[in-house]
Amino acid sequence: AAVKDYLLTLFRVAGEAPGGETLTPKQLLDKGAERLQLYLQTNPEASADTLLALAELYFRLNDYTGAAPLFEQLLRRQPPAAPATLAKVQLDLAQCYLRMSRYPEARAALDAAQAYWARDPQRYRNLLLESRSPQAQLERAEGHPEQSIATLQAAVVERIAVSGEQHPETGTLLNDLAVAHFQANQLPEARAQLQRAWQVWESLKATESVDALNTLNNWAAIEVREQRLAEAEALYRRALNVRRSLFGPSAALAALLNNLGKLQLRLGRPEQALPLLQEAVVLAREYAGENSLNALAAMAGLGEAQAVTGEAEAARATLAELERRTREHFGDSHLLMAITHLAQARRLQSAGQARGS
Repeated sequence: AAVKDYLLTLFRVAGEAPGGETLTPKQLLDKGAERLQLYLQTNPEASADTLLALAELYFRLNDYTGAAPLFEQLLRRQPPAAPATLAKVQLDLAQCYLRMSRYPEARAALDAAQAYWARDPQRYRNLLLESRSPQAQLERAEGHPEQSIATLQAAVVERIAVSGEQHPETGTLLNDLAVAHFQANQLPEARAQLQRAWQVWESLKATESVDALNTLNNWAAIEVREQRLAEAEALYRRALNVRRSLFGPSAALAALLNNLGKLQLRLGRPEQALPLLQEAVVLAREYAGENSLNALAAMAGLGEAQAVTGEAEAARATLAELERRTREHFGDSHLLMAITHLAQARRLQSAGQARGS
């Protein structure tokens, strides 16, 4: 994990391009991907491991729209990669699809990977354990929150038996279990698991790692739910500052910007919320996809911020597009449609107050 995080930092501060142009991490990675694609075209016998490593680096940078096509290409390659490699690709692809809100495709990919590992569960014990987090996320997305919690609880017990309490994979699973409790509105249980996860990051001296920042983000969400808004803002800002300075643009950064922006709206600071939410929408679309929950949730906040700051026409257009995309990709009964309607109501309220003033 330390090496992966170092690679992210390395891409952030990488040197100058020819002519003195500074390249962003994504530009550096994209150029590397272009060169690798050319090499693979002329050397089809080359190992799939190199392409897999590149795809996983995109994934680690939270660039799911960049990673998914590379994983898909690995599945199509001729001659095909080894079955064990293909199963790992299916797991990584399932996680990309999850973050892009492409749930049926995520389920198909995850099922394929787990079916392969189930043939020899002792040999592939660690990979089966690794697959429990995306499995639990899918179970929640498919409307089975209690099953999601049970999946993660069992995974935590097994992971501790395999790796011990003070291990990065244990910390990640505890964080995921906290999210499952939070989404089931079991806040004391969620807080307890986040405290356990944070103890792991502290013991590993990894409080600025990617996974530790996810824990901070989730901890802030609990503070919001329990009306401790000042504490939530401090946690969001801490996580945002570290993630932006160390790891650069990503879907995860978009989620943090969205959370902090919506908190600023709640605190009555729409002028501060607006630029945060604008950036969140741009990054979420680029790294998670235009129709991901990440992007659409940020649009809801952006539309509300535009309305409150007097950008009435922009707010109307943003929320109309949000409603269209939500209906098309998630349906009228999805929670996001309720969030959309609430944002529309707040827009109309702002418009009425402006006319009456």
